[in-house]
Amino acid sequence: MMKKIFLYFLLMGFLFSACEDSLEVAPPNNLTDEMIQEILASGDEERIKLIMGGLVETLDANFRLAGDYSGFSSNPTNPLTNQDLFGNLRGNDIVLGEATLGSTGTYETYYNIDASFEPWKADSRGTTYTWWLLAATPHTNANKVLAYLDKQTVEQSGSKSLKDYRARALTVRAYGYMLLMERFQKAYLHGGKEGKGMPIYTEYGVNTPVAPASATETYDFIKADLKEAAQLFAESQIGNASDGFTTDKPNDIDRGVALFFLARTS
Repeated sequence: MMKKIFLYFLLMGFLFSACEDSLEVAPPNNLTDEMIQEILASGDEERIKLIMGGLVETLDANFRLAGDYSGFSSNPTNPLTNQDLFGNLRGNDIVLGEATLGSTGTYETYYNIDASFEPWKADSRGTTYTWWLLAATPHTNANKVLAYLDKQTVEQSGSKSLKDYRARALTVRAYGYMLLMERFQKAYLHGGKEGKGMPIYTEYGVNTPVAPASATETYDFIKADLKEAAQLFAESQIGNASDGFTTDKPNDIDRGVALFFLARTS
């Protein structure tokens, strides 16, 4: 009797083991990171565009970020485009206080100059959060793409599409850090040169907190991204003249965008 019971449990063990092995297969409709890297390394332009195109085509949305961040949906600083407008009109010399404008959405009361220009100390100013969040989002989104498009992968692949894609991501990352420096540090040539910059993150994920780099190191990082992007756009030969400049889509990220930001930060 004991022998039969033992054989019974032994048989059940084999059955469960077989079932477990049969379940340990890769999902048929999913791609692993290893499979993606193989496709990128192949240099096959059609397959590369199929895999990476959708991810990269959304990068230009980082110039139009928006959300209900400031307490009510009609707040004029919810979209990044409006923040750019405020910054341009006031030379980026703007620090927000609490929502003094109420629910009317009037723009006139949104200019609150802080004599010390230390907005990072303004933890009680609810509307300042929006200015930080929308500027801190682009580099996070760019690093998601760059996780697949490191310099070595792009160089070894020889793919012109990958050069274009990496250039776009580098441009977006530089844009985000540029906004953070313009908004939350003193102007580089007017007291900011010897000050602190931003914590520089080059990888997407849960990162160990990084100490802020110096202002000079941060701007050097931004300009290095933009210089590489401009070079990659040229090598990608996108555009009607195959020179890295595009005219077909107004929202395209191209060599002109990278060079504009490079001039803005130089």
